[in-house]
Amino acid sequence: MKPSLLVFNPNGDIDLILRKSSAQRIQKVTRGSSGPDDAADEEPIDDTAATEGEVEYQQGPPVEFKNISSSIHTVEDLRNLGSMKEHGQHVELRYRVSSAHLALASPVFKSMVTESFATIDLSSRSTSGFRRYAEALLILLDVIHGHHKSVPKAMCLKLLIELSRLIDNHKCHEAVEMFVDHWVGSIIDEKKIKGSSMNTNMSRLYISWVFAKGEYFNLLALQILLESTAGSIQTDLPLPATILEALEHRREAIVNQVLDKIYWLLEELWSGDCTRESCYPLALGTLMKRMRSFGLEIPRPVNRPIKEKSILQLLEKKMRHWEKEMSQTDICDGVRLRDFESAQSTQEGNEPSRKRKREASVIITNTRPLAASTGMKPSLLLFAPKGDTDIILRQPNSRSHQNSLPQAADPNAVPEENDEHAEQELQDDQNDPQLHVTEEFNDVTASIESLNDLKSLKPFNEHGQNVELCYRVSSAHLMLASPVFRAMLDGPFQESSRNQDGRFEVKTSECSAEALLVLLNIMHGHHRDVPKTMEFSLLTEMAILVDYYECHEIVEMFAENWIASTIQEDEIEGSDYQTNISRLFISWVFGKIELFNSVVYSILKLTAGPIQTDLPLPSTILDSLERCRQSLTQKFLDSIYELLDSFWSRDEGCDAECTAIMLGMLIKQMLRFGLEVPRPMSGRPAQEKNLLHLYEFSAQLKSPRWSHVSSSNAHGCRFSTITEPWLETLSNVDICHGVRFEDFKLGTSVPKDVASEFLKKDMRKRKRSNRDLFRGRRSA
Repeated sequence: MKPSLLVFNPNGDIDLILRKSSAQRIQKVTRGSSGPDDAADEEPIDDTAATEGEVEYQQGPPVEFKNISSSIHTVEDLRNLGSMKEHGQHVELRYRVSSAHLALASPVFKSMVTESFATIDLSSRSTSGFRRYAEALLILLDVIHGHHKSVPKAMCLKLLIELSRLIDNHKCHEAVEMFVDHWVGSIIDEKKIKGSSMNTNMSRLYISWVFAKGEYFNLLALQILLESTAGSIQTDLPLPATILEALEHRREAIVNQVLDKIYWLLEELWSGDCTRESCYPLALGTLMKRMRSFGLEIPRPVNRPIKEKSILQLLEKKMRHWEKEMSQTDICDGVRLRDFESAQSTQEGNEPSRKRKREASVIITNTRPLAASTGMKPSLLLFAPKGDTDIILRQPNSRSHQNSLPQAADPNAVPEENDEHAEQELQDDQNDPQLHVTEEFNDVTASIESLNDLKSLKPFNEHGQNVELCYRVSSAHLMLASPVFRAMLDGPFQESSRNQDGRFEVKTSECSAEALLVLLNIMHGHHRDVPKTMEFSLLTEMAILVDYYECHEIVEMFAENWIASTIQEDEIEGSDYQTNISRLFISWVFGKIELFNSVVYSILKLTAGPIQTDLPLPSTILDSLERCRQSLTQKFLDSIYELLDSFWSRDEGCDAECTAIMLGMLIKQMLRFGLEVPRPMSGRPAQEKNLLHLYEFSAQLKSPRWSHVSSSNAHGCRFSTITEPWLETLSNVDICHGVRFEDFKLGTSVPKDVASEFLKKDMRKRKRSNRDLFRGRRSA
């Protein structure tokens, strides 16, 4: 859906401009400024009005910036921006974005887009800094606009620092929340924290602070306390001063605690006495020599802290007298993440410890009238306070309140004869104009106050009246996330016309109210309201909505967690048909190749009746699976009836008695198993027996035990002598051939190399499974 790298919305109404000049300093001249010299040491003002394309130097005339956006096609192009000489001294990148998305994701962006012009002057930096800032801005805008396939799951520390600053400055933490675990996990390894430099750990501390990662923050705070010396806990990153001061005070308190113990021991040895003449003098002399070699003054200096030593150094082998006691001390007391205010509230009330380095100049300009500004989510069904669209859900939760599922979904169901008379009556009713009346719906939106209210909602109220509820949303978010919504709202359909209240109306029916809530939360960036896990039934409903509205990309990251927490592959074999067909649908919608192929294998092996479902799986998949199931079943039946025919029509036994006994034994076992003798012409048994049962029957045929009157030895003919060769052949058949995920038109884009790799793994696993499953069931 994203047309090019720097165009986030084809219908975007904002150009965000990122500028860079090779000059050492650029100073905006604004109305009321007293001149370049007077303003040289002042911080730039964030909301300065500016004329697009013009920036004035300290000396010299205004200059125009060259737009190099057309030369940037990939992220590598962005990273490989050479020296400024290649494009000129003054260059700019333009990001085409949606004001509605910016305003809903960030209160800072929201305040900007309400003005005709808004400028964020974050200064001029080195070429590498400009490129890194440009890439960080690209990632943030991809997340905000729902282009999640373009968002990296891992990145280098410097890029994540830049991205963290952007997120921190623009207060859009919620919008990026689903990516945070991946990003932070890629640069913070608990095992490597101990061996990292102070600068690296301070950067990690800032990142864990921005994203509220308490576990990482506390580990880093501990390591910084242990390894830092006096005055070394500082950073150019905008960590709140309260954090840095608290860390420094805690470090000093622990150091003084250790020093108190050391000097107390010195005083005890100095003034104490011992019955053994050499006891105290030896201990005193040893302690004083160690203190001298360690750099501790004797006597203890007053009001002069020790700057050269860290807590770890004081607890090293020469000074470890109280290491055991210190190990019981809570070093991080008062400096854990929970001891500070949240990232947003703290940074609003505190100045950063260091002036933030100036970054690249960013200008936001309008290309057409602004879309309606929106804000953070105020209530359950209100996704955009100034939203311009109402989604009307009628008869919500219909699937969960059905008395029974369609009989076609039952694997043991026998197809019923078509009732032509009933069908004709139904058609007559539908054609009767007197029966076409306008349905009335009871709007229950006002009664929905919690998620439980939404879950318990029924399609009809206690009076039998149809129920409906309204979701207030933003059309810009719907259209960018879903081509189906875009066609509705921007095409020649009823939904593209506004109602009397000036809003668009989109009507839908019978879907899960909770699933629609989750989907709209994702589309609007309210990611803290999106569950990380969900019940299997809700996951199925989510897959139905994602498939219908074709919004796979924006849901993909969340689906990874949902599927991992809900579907376990080792449970597939023991599940019923309905559950597995739902898993098949879920794996198809979300492009889970390995899961899809595993479910296909299980369905083909364990399903007896026709493969059908009321879920919107493509008919090509269902038809192919059913043809494959019937073909595999037919192969077993052909072999079984060929065995029957070999004794019935031909003398396959060693003599007449043997043939008769083997034939009788086989017929009795076939009848008990439910196979008709002779073979019916209709082929009905193919619909009544699954592949596994047919294999077990063939492999476990009992041979008769008898002997001739003239011999005391048991007769040696066995069914296994005949069945083993064709059972071996059938056990090596690739039962999933032609019906794997990659054999169908992909519902989501899966790279060919990924599909090929899954295919190789799947083939190896299926061969092992066939051997383990079938060979263990052979008759003796």
